[in-house]
Amino acid sequence: MKTVCRIQCNEQRNGVTNKMFVRLRRSIFIGFSVFVVVITIILIGKIHNDIRFTSDYLLTPKFDLATNFQPNIAECQRKLSFNFLTQTICPVKDLYHDLQDAIEYIESKEPPQTDSQSEKVVTLSDFFSIGSKEELTVLDKFNLAIKQTELYSANSTLVDELLHDMSTRKIVRVYEKNGGTQIKFRIIFDNGMFAIAKPMRFPRDWEIFPNQIQYAEFERHTAEIAAYHLDRILGFRRTMPVIGRILNVTSEIFEIANRNLTNTFFMSPEPEHNYCFYGTCKQYCSIHHPVCANGDLIETAFIAYLPFYFDAEVVEYQHPWRKSYDRKRKAIWERDPKYCDRVKRWEEYKEGRRLLDLMDLSLFDFLTGNKDRHHYAVLKSFGKDTFFLNYDNGRAFGRSYYDEIMNLMPLSQCCVIRSSTLKTLLSFHNGPKPLSQLMRESMASDPLDALAPVLWEPHLEALDRRVDLILSTFRKCIKTSPIDDVIYSRDNFGVKSLDSTQDF
Repeated sequence: MKTVCRIQCNEQRNGVTNKMFVRLRRSIFIGFSVFVVVITIILIGKIHNDIRFTSDYLLTPKFDLATNFQPNIAECQRKLSFNFLTQTICPVKDLYHDLQDAIEYIESKEPPQTDSQSEKVVTLSDFFSIGSKEELTVLDKFNLAIKQTELYSANSTLVDELLHDMSTRKIVRVYEKNGGTQIKFRIIFDNGMFAIAKPMRFPRDWEIFPNQIQYAEFERHTAEIAAYHLDRILGFRRTMPVIGRILNVTSEIFEIANRNLTNTFFMSPEPEHNYCFYGTCKQYCSIHHPVCANGDLIETAFIAYLPFYFDAEVVEYQHPWRKSYDRKRKAIWERDPKYCDRVKRWEEYKEGRRLLDLMDLSLFDFLTGNKDRHHYAVLKSFGKDTFFLNYDNGRAFGRSYYDEIMNLMPLSQCCVIRSSTLKTLLSFHNGPKPLSQLMRESMASDPLDALAPVLWEPHLEALDRRVDLILSTFRKCIKTSPIDDVIYSRDNFGVKSLDSTQDF
């Protein structure tokens, strides 16, 4: 009996032990599974957050994150090695095939250009009788070669010569240039050539203060340099050449400046003890808004001088989408979503290139973040059928994290664009090199880039984001309007799609 009891007890104990082991094993398995799930969720969240905030896409506060978040796909795929995670989390890049197809459709309909259409391009030299060309400076030659359609050709050799002269030639006289709200110089070189110079006010990574209105910003010398390179990469060629140069405040400004300017020089207090000046302009020229050197040296952007001295008058026109400078009242285009229908009825925008140029200028300002474009200018000599001069870009590249969507209103309201502009933007988006990389490579040629990159990296990253926003904005146009009414392969815009009986 005792033996039988002992066996039964052992079997009961073994059964209990087995049940406990099974429960323990099940608990361990469940606990491990929960642990794996939690860790996976944490890792996915961390990777998503890294891509979202520290990669090539900087969020725009004005947008709904759910609809406008586009992570860097290459970075996403690099961080997620498992295919199923990559396919789940990393979206497929939108190549905008619909926009590419629309361009091909428009260009296929365009008849080949005839000899009568490809007449000799008029240049500024056709309007002026110039003596011996041997006496002309590089700037004179550049200005006389300005065409009716652009400032310089894509293969111009004069641009590099002009940039070299502005960055190396001896300066013999400095004047403060009249007009404007901030200090700038009129430079005269030893060969009689002119340039406009804008001095450095603050470092590259100094963004504008929050809550400031558009005309309360300081200008940035690097913005002028970057705007020139962007204009050239876009193929517009409507911005005068700009190059950076380091000046000796004593020998290259103070000793050769006029008295009105030298009277505003002073030495900053210890410990900096730098040379400073503030000029006599009407708004930001006071001892409370000084421009200070680093010791005796200061970075400066040199801008090639427009051909005023040839009596080539520059005529300014008010931008139809000019922002309101009244803090209590919105501009009319902000209140009326069909405002562009009015603009298309105005004589100067009814046909030709001017409305298309306005779209280019607005996209340029959106890419650079310039929200202070109140006028545009043309050279009067060429009449109405000529390009816009794109100058005064000192307030560009102020906020890298914020996209000035109001600059896209002309495009979203008018829904017209040049096929060449759209094609260029698509080439930035689809590769092989994004706009940010093209800008890095182009600005590397500037002398100031050897000290520090001309543009702070977040501004370069913002360019790629803004290209995508332009393309997504225009996509809505081809979905709501006939392609023939929104994309133009030549400067042949007309109001054919508007109701001719409508009175504005």
